[in-house]
Amino acid sequence: SSTNTTVSSCSSSTCIGQETSYRSSIVTALYPFDGNTNDQSSYYTGTAFGTSTPSYSTVAYVSQSIILSPTSQQYVLIPNINLSKQSFTLQTWLRPGTINTSTDFGIFSQCDSNSICMSLSLRNGRFVLSFDSMNSNNITLTGSSLVTSNEWVHVTVVYDATLYQQQIYVDGQIDALSNGIVNSYQGVSLSSTIIGRSSSLAYGTAYFQG
Repeated sequence: SSTNTTVSSCSSSTCIGQETSYRSSIVTALYPFDGNTNDQSSYYTGTAFGTSTPSYSTVAYVSQSIILSPTSQQYVLIPNINLSKQSFTLQTWLRPGTINTSTDFGIFSQCDSNSICMSLSLRNGRFVLSFDSMNSNNITLTGSSLVTSNEWVHVTVVYDATLYQQQIYVDGQIDALSNGIVNSYQGVSLSSTIIGRSSSLAYGTAYFQG
């Protein structure tokens, strides 16, 4: 399951500590997945895809999380949010299904027409962030915390264009920081932006389960 997926981009400086209203110069989208794929501001409405329609939670937080099946290749396509060449923050609550070592759980991706892809996935129980996941020479940041199957977890990934640094937070705690200079994601505008699916050279197209 996935709920409350948030994307923020900051034009030329870090997003850390910044909070703004919707439709401002700092673009923010929030997907509560409360029975639909609408952005809370109704500005970035998503569209669900798959061989069957995704369902929504019927327990605990009823209809406040979407349930995605990799077997049905389910994901949510959202209008493009420009994350290229700038700071951004992405955060979400997740409840992954049974985690295995044979595949990625795709969480979020943005790919342009030249297959320059930013990818966030769950790999071998750890969060993985890459800004050029379809390239064999891509720089990948891997988290240190092992995620437990069928339990809720909160993940935040940050790119700080001032520090040239990738950051992963798990349940509000620093989980991984990149070393050295990491250049920003270089995808061109009009990239496809997707929740619940990622692409990488090593694992191909991966869908989220949970």
